[in-house]
Order: sequence, then C-alpha cells, then structure tokens
Amino acid sequence: MTTDKTNPNADDLFALVIRPDTNVAPERVPFKRERLLDVLYELIEDGERQGVDATSAIPTPWGDVRAYVGGHSALVPDVPTNSLALAMVRAYGYHAPDLRGTVVIVGDVDPDGWNGSCPEGLAARAEEVSAIHRAHQ
Repeated sequence: MTTDKTNPNADDLFALVIRPDTNVAPERVPFKRERLLDVLYELIEDGERQGVDATSAIPTPWGDVRAYVGGHSALVPDVPTNSLALAMVRAYGYHAPDLRGTVVIVGDVDPDGWNGSCPEGLAARAEEVSAIHRAHQ
C-alpha cells in the first residue's frame, strides 16, 4: 500500500486491530494521520483515555511497525493475554513477556513524526495465522 507522506490526511492508512479473543479475526481500521491517537483510545481504551503505550520499533520484512496496548493492561490481572499479537511481535524479534487486551499495530514513525499504515504483508500474515488458528479450534 502506498501512502502520500506529504499529505497528513491520506485516506489509505490502516491500523491492524488484534483482539485477545482468538475467535475474532484481526480487523483493518482506516485512520487519518492526525486522528491516530483518537483511534487508539477508541480501539484500545474504549474512549476512556487512560493511556496507551507503544513498543519500540519492530522490524518486519515489510517495514518497521509499532504495537500499541492499553497503558494499564499489564497491571490488571483479568485483562486477557493477546496470544496472536504476542506471537506476531515475537516472530519478528520483539521479545515482549506479555501483551494484554486489544493490540493495535501501525507503521513506525516516519521522519516527519507521523505513524504510517500497517504494512500489507504483516496484516495478511496475521489474518492467515488467525484463520488457521480458528479452523483448528
């Protein structure tokens, strides 16, 4: 997917939303660059604005990404582990001990300070792994 880095309102950006329920396929959610934080709060924190945390850059064959999680998710014992998101980030060398709750993956920050779209290849791989898992449950 090509994005226009000179246009902060580019419409072809999407975040990959991975829910902790393994019966739910990853979802592609479009966003505009200047509204990413609002989208993250809405998807991860249900609009509560309690905070979101990002991983450092995770290198993938399709470009670097960042995974965003709820700022309190690691502290609340009843927030479920997100096994698909955890497997995905570990597969590309990010050794997180745990990822809990909804995880949102977007492209890494570019030199102008904007997050890009989730790479198409990574989204397709997550969807493939999710489908295989659901088929074997």
